Amino acid sequence: KTLERAELQRALQASQREATIDPKTQTLSFNGLTQTLGHELAQISRGEKQQLGLLFIDYDDFKGINSKYTHPGGDACLANTGQTLKAAVRDTDTVARFGGDEFVILLQGKSPEGLKKAASKVAERFANSNWSWAGENIPHRATFAYMTVDKTSLMYGQDGRTVDVGTTWEHLAKQVSAGLLKAKEHKHVAIGQVHFLEAKPARRGKKAAPGAQPK
Repeated sequence: KTLERAELQRALQASQREATIDPKTQTLSFNGLTQTLGHELAQISRGEKQQLGLLFIDYDDFKGINSKYTHPGGDACLANTGQTLKAAVRDTDTVARFGGDEFVILLQGKSPEGLKKAASKVAERFANSNWSWAGENIPHRATFAYMTVDKTSLMYGQDGRTVDVGTTWEHLAKQVSAGLLKAKEHKHVAIGQVHFLEAKPARRGKKAAPGAQPK
């Protein structure tokens, strides 16, 4: 019975991990993001930390990548995106995939100027990553949006004390989504509290990142 309980515990832990990790990118899934963000927002609410940086990454034409390189090529692109983003930030930061071609990074302890520098670093790393599929380089473009979350950003439940993570995330994501459309169309660099960066196409002449070739 002791052995059975241990096996059950291991199976439960594996299942919980699978629910919080995105299998294509090995970053946090939306469920994992929600759990982590809830913890972070609760700390801000209690005054244990002052702020949190959010960096959103949105591909400009991922449908085109899927169309030209097929879905396996698109999946390889997503996998390399996850690897690239994780390599560009610290271990204390969190990378998550929360949509088909949408990623977000939770950046710890960044002042507005520090957040800008970190966002620029990640965007540059993304732009200069050269990925290939079936012997062809995959051009990739994305728009980056970053913002600071503090107590004024939080949305609370009916008791007025408990942070409503879902509502807060929805509020923040709506601000960013609306701004991204305008930023892509009109090249805005800031709309309200959200700032934008464009990751230009990767330069040629570098070796492709490992793991993007078909098996």
